[in-house]
Amino acid sequence: MSTQAGLSWWESRYWQKVDVVVVGAGIVGLLSALRIREQKPHYRIVVTDRDPLALGASSRNAGFACFGSITELQEDIEDKGREAALDLAVRRFEGFQALRALCGDEAIGLNLCGSREVFLTSEEKKYREALEWLPELNKDLASTTGTPETFRKADTRRLGMNVLSDSLVNCCEGILETDMLLRRLRNLAAEQGIELYGGFDIEYHERDGKGLRIRSGRHEIETGLLLYCTNAFTPGFFPELPIVPARGQVFVSTPLSRPLPNEAFFYDRGYTYFRPLSGNRLLMGGFRNLDFHTEETYAMHTGGAVWEALLRFTSEVVLPAQEWKVDFAWAGTMAMGDERSPIVRSPESGVVVCARMSGMGVALSAKVSVEATELLMKQAY
Repeated sequence: MSTQAGLSWWESRYWQKVDVVVVGAGIVGLLSALRIREQKPHYRIVVTDRDPLALGASSRNAGFACFGSITELQEDIEDKGREAALDLAVRRFEGFQALRALCGDEAIGLNLCGSREVFLTSEEKKYREALEWLPELNKDLASTTGTPETFRKADTRRLGMNVLSDSLVNCCEGILETDMLLRRLRNLAAEQGIELYGGFDIEYHERDGKGLRIRSGRHEIETGLLLYCTNAFTPGFFPELPIVPARGQVFVSTPLSRPLPNEAFFYDRGYTYFRPLSGNRLLMGGFRNLDFHTEETYAMHTGGAVWEALLRFTSEVVLPAQEWKVDFAWAGTMAMGDERSPIVRSPESGVVVCARMSGMGVALSAKVSVEATELLMKQAY
């Protein structure tokens, strides 16, 4: 008798003869499924997720198309060394170009408006130190971005914010619409015959002869290959991997009387970020670095010292002369660790893990999905 208690004959047959299961229907999972389809047009590919829209970062990020502000790159170079830091920045930039080529700019609401890194009026020394890196970083990144001036100085006096009169602009970054990106990838997957199933909470997988069996409630899927694209939630399956969750608290304001400039904004090494939204709204997030330990959580609610800092920074720095209230508030779960590079490895035969995007999943997704797919296809039967 079948071990799948309560399943009909038809249900039990439904999950047979699956070639690849991708666990995680976020950006990386969907891109990986599409890469597999390119190489294996005859495969039956199933993508599962415990949530209808991929719970974590893919449906809850702030919609930035970025690869690093000057102070962020400066910190990476000082921490990890020049070569490793620049390699990661190039990987992010090239990954996002690949994502654009696949999806199309219009389909994901991409606006390459540039990003501006601002400094408080009391942080002129910090600004001057960052400014010293500008010529060097422009030279290092010129062949990658295709411009001799990736970064430049810019005046902030017309912004109406309580910030230093000088700022640093990254001309090659911008903003996008997160819901449009996720919808575009889901539609592309459906067009390619990739099957998507939400509400499929994987309990475990086990070896079954030459293949694998995946369990979720009453259901079992028999598959030959298995790819985990579960980012911050990966330790639930592989606790030995060096991954910790990182909550990103975000809110959207009520409509403003004066719209924000059409730019992405960063403060303090990219830990704090804000941008305009349609309807003259502000999207504001960050300050996780004020309390790293507390923010290493899977909690999806907002609050605590980080939340208070967000509200205070908005009133005192970003919107000092405007009335506003919080209209939407949420938290996303990023995956962090001692290293900022993604994890792509095979913990056992037929199984590959692709995780730890370090808050840069949008930029890295198209790049790491190729790496994960290549590793998985080496084990194809």
